[in-house]
Amino acid sequence: MLITFESDWRKTKTILHTIISNHEQDFRRDVERQLQKTAQDYLICTPTTTPIVYTDVKDSGVLLTFRYLCKPHEWRTTSEVIWEEILEAFEQHADIDGIALWLRSLILY
Repeated sequence: MLITFESDWRKTKTILHTIISNHEQDFRRDVERQLQKTAQDYLICTPTTTPIVYTDVKDSGVLLTFRYLCKPHEWRTTSEVIWEEILEAFEQHADIDGIALWLRSLILY
């Protein structure tokens, strides 16, 4: 999600993290056990399975990318629910502007 530099990126990151954490799957412990076993068998680093929001700066704003664990056949449904919750949450915060929303309002005026 790309937000403007004027947006409160810390608040945005917190909101995103809260939303994706609420959708944490109950099968995560099983996945972590399987990853631990694989890491021991093949001497690889164990990746984290907790939900996370990454921050990056681009030319036109702050890019927040989130990662969460879900079952492959539930990805589309989970993604839709999460994005709808994000959009609803951002409607309540005037200090968070997405680039697409800002560009659209700039073109209209």
